[in-house]
Amino acid sequence: MKKAIAILLALAALGASGQAEHPNPEDSGSEGTAGPSWGTRLLWYAPNRILDLLDMFRLRLRVGPGLAANVRMTDYGAFYIGHYDSVYAGLPGPRGAHRLRLPAGMESLHGVVMAGVDATDETRHGPEYGPAEVAAGVQLLLAGAEAGVDPSEIGDFIAGLFLFDPRGDDVPRPRPELPETTSAISLGEGTGVFAVEPKPDRFDSMGARMDYLHLNVQRRISEPLRATDAYFADDSEVPIVPPQTQIRLGLYGTVRKYRKFEFELMPNMEMDVELPNLKRRLRVFVETARANDLPERAVTDQDESGVNVGARKWFERINLSADVGVKATW
Repeated sequence: MKKAIAILLALAALGASGQAEHPNPEDSGSEGTAGPSWGTRLLWYAPNRILDLLDMFRLRLRVGPGLAANVRMTDYGAFYIGHYDSVYAGLPGPRGAHRLRLPAGMESLHGVVMAGVDATDETRHGPEYGPAEVAAGVQLLLAGAEAGVDPSEIGDFIAGLFLFDPRGDDVPRPRPELPETTSAISLGEGTGVFAVEPKPDRFDSMGARMDYLHLNVQRRISEPLRATDAYFADDSEVPIVPPQTQIRLGLYGTVRKYRKFEFELMPNMEMDVELPNLKRRLRVFVETARANDLPERAVTDQDESGVNVGARKWFERINLSADVGVKATW
C-alpha cells in the first residue's frame, strides 16, 4: 500500500512537470509573494478535495457527427485516429490550467496520434488530457463515449488530504491564461530523447500527417533506445553507431452488426532493435536450470528441469560476474 501511494505521488509530480512546461504568466512575475495562508487553505479544504476527486476521472458521453477511436496509456503511449465535432456531458477529466471545468461543453479532434506523436489539428475544444491519463473512447457516427483515469490526480488527491498540492491546482489561485487552441497531447513535442519535431497547427492533407508520423514515430521510439545503448558504450573503445530501429505499427478495426452491434480495435506492433554497445558489454545466456547446481551434486539428484535466459556482466577488475534474467522450471 505504501509503495502504491509513493508511485501515485511520483505520477502527480510528473503531471505537475507537464504543467510547468506551460507556466502561468501571472505566476512568473510573482516571485517572493507568499502563498495562501493556513486559514485560507483550511477554508477551501473541502472544496479543493472535491475538485481533486473529480479530477481523477473522465467519463464523457458525446453527441455529434464523427468517426474516431482512441486508447492511451499516458501521453507517450497515446493512439488516436478519426474526426469528430461534438457536445459532451459528464465528468470532464483533469482541470489542468482551468480553475474549473464544467460537466458539459464542446469537444472536437481531427487527425492521428501514434505512439504519443501528435498529428492532429489544433482546436479550440480539444479533450485536454492529463500527461499521465489512461483512457479509451470511441465515436460512431452521431454518438460517442470516453472513460479514463489519471493516476497523477489520484496522487494529488492523496497529497491534498495532508494539505500538499503537487499539481498546483488548488483554489484560490491566480487566474491562468488559457491557451487559445489545444490538441491531443498535453506534453507537446516532448523533451530530451523523447523530443520530436514541432507540428503545424493544421495539416494540409492526410499525406502530410503520414509524412510527419513516418519521421517522428521512428524518432520517438528509436532515440531513447539509442541513448540507452550509448550509455553502455565502453569509454576505452570507439562507440558503435546502432542501425536504425525497424518499426511496424498497425491499427485494425472490426465492426460487426448481426443481432447486436460490436466494435473491436486491434493495435499491432513489430519492432526489430539492435543495441551493439549493450551487446558488447553484456553476454546473453540460455542454459538449462540444472547448470546452476553445484558440481558435486549427483545428476540423479537434480530433479529440477527448466531453462534460464538472461544477460551476464563480467567485472574484470574484481573477477566477478552478475546475472539478470528469467528462470522457468517444470
